[in-house]
Amino acid sequence: MKYLPIGLPILFVVCFPIFWVAVSFLIALMGGWLALARSYGVEKLPDGESLSGQSAKIGLFGNYNNCLVFVLTDAGLGMRTYWLFKWGHEPLFIPWDQITVAPAKFLGLFDFGQSRLDIASHPHLSLTLGQTLSQAVRAKLAQRLQV
Repeated sequence: MKYLPIGLPILFVVCFPIFWVAVSFLIALMGGWLALARSYGVEKLPDGESLSGQSAKIGLFGNYNNCLVFVLTDAGLGMRTYWLFKWGHEPLFIPWDQITVAPAKFLGLFDFGQSRLDIASHPHLSLTLGQTLSQAVRAKLAQRLQV
């Protein structure tokens, strides 16, 4: 029976975390999270209605499946990743007056209950939210308009 060289597990333990952090930064860069963080980055999200385990798509390359926490407040929308994906992903807080909500239609035709959030200061970026999160965001905006 052949054994792995002792250096291989050590190499994995050293290289895998470096690879993980690099990929996390690359997703943040290519997806647009880092661009949003320049305008809306915060140290800590405010208190509000918290929705964890959410999914969203940012830009063309930022797919975040079941790893986001959204916080809905009267002032705006906060979001952060789980700690395992935090590198390159500082928490974001976007005021409601910077957000326009529209249905996100698949192929421009089919509506699966998703929403597209357009950010005023970043017209080239949009966030696509899943159905559950879309309903919560729309409810918060409707509540805000009634006040």
